[in-house]
Amino acid sequence: MGTDHGAAYMTRRRLKLLVSCFVFVFDEVVKDIAQFFGYKLPARCIVLYYHTVLPNQKEAFRHQMQILLRRTASVSGRPCPAPQSGV
Repeated sequence: MGTDHGAAYMTRRRLKLLVSCFVFVFDEVVKDIAQFFGYKLPARCIVLYYHTVLPNQKEAFRHQMQILLRRTASVSGRPCPAPQSGV
């Protein structure tokens, strides 16, 4: 019975990985075609989401976040205040 749950979990993970790989390849192809034709592409943001970090995964998660901080520019996810009327 436990193996069914584990198999379903791994199937979902594999499906998410497959979709992510497809989106990545599609984005890279579109980017390359646009650059080939001389289009300047705007900067992009990538949103990472983590629903749960288990206690035994916290050190690996911390390490991933440190790598991201060194290699990327972070952007706040907090909402911006609405602009004032007439400004």
